[in-house]
Amino acid sequence: MIYRLIYRIILIPRVAKIRLSCLTRRSFLSFAASIYIDRDAKVIIGRNVRIMPGVVIRVLGTGTLIIRDNVNIGRNVTIYCIDKVEIGCAVHIAHNVTIVDHDYDMHDNQRTKRVSHPIFIGDRSIITSGACLLKGTSLGEGVIVGANTVVNTSIQKNVKVFRRASLESIRY
Repeated sequence: MIYRLIYRIILIPRVAKIRLSCLTRRSFLSFAASIYIDRDAKVIIGRNVRIMPGVVIRVLGTGTLIIRDNVNIGRNVTIYCIDKVEIGCAVHIAHNVTIVDHDYDMHDNQRTKRVSHPIFIGDRSIITSGACLLKGTSLGEGVIVGANTVVNTSIQKNVKVFRRASLESIRY
C-alpha cells in the first residue's frame, strides 16, 4: 500500500519524483497526509519514518526536504519548504507543530518576494506540541523545544528551549 501511494505521487505531471533512501515495512506514511512536491523539488525519506494523519507537507520550487531515519511526525504537523528543511535521526515532532523555512519580504509592497533560510533539526531532538520553527532555525543535537514555543535562531546542542507563560497582575 505504501509503495502504491508513492507511485501515484511520482506519476502526477506537476509533481517531482520522491527519492526514498529506504521505506521499509516498519515505516508508516499515512494516507490522510497531504503531500505536494513541485517538479524541481527533492524529498528524501529515511528508514522507520512515521508520518501520521493530518500532516501537510509542501516542498515548493527547488526546495529540499530531508527526513532521516527513525523520525516520528505527529498529527497535524505542517512543513512548508522552498529552500531546505533537514530533520535528523531519531527526532520526535509532536502534534500541531509548524515548520516554515520562508516568509515574505515586508519591504515589498506587493508581498510577492519570498525570503528563505534553511532549517536544520539535529539528531535526537524533541519538538513538543504547538511549537513553530521559522526560517533560519538550527537546532543542535538533543534539543528539546517546549510547547507553543516559537524558534527562529540557532540553539546549541542538549538545550531545553521553552516559552514561559507568565501572568502579570495589573493594579487599577
